[in-house]
Amino acid sequence: VRAALEPLAAAGASVLGPAALFRRKGRERAHVLVKSPDRAAAIEAVRRSVDAAAGDRAHRGVGFSVDVDPQ
Repeated sequence: VRAALEPLAAAGASVLGPAALFRRKGRERAHVLVKSPDRAAAIEAVRRSVDAAAGDRAHRGVGFSVDVDPQ
C-alpha cells in the first residue's frame, strides 16, 4: 500500500508508515498515515492503493480499514 502512495508523497503529501500495531486476535496489524494539503487527491490515492492491494491474490485474507479525518 505504501508503494502505491508514493506518487502522492511526491505531490507534497506526507506518507508515514507502515508502523506495526499490537497483534489482535492473532492477526498482525499495521498503520499508514497520509497527511495532504489536497484532501480529494489523498482520498483518491488511498482508494486506488487499497483497491490495488485488495485485488492482489497475495493479499487474500487481508482486511483494510480507512479512516478519513481521524480525531
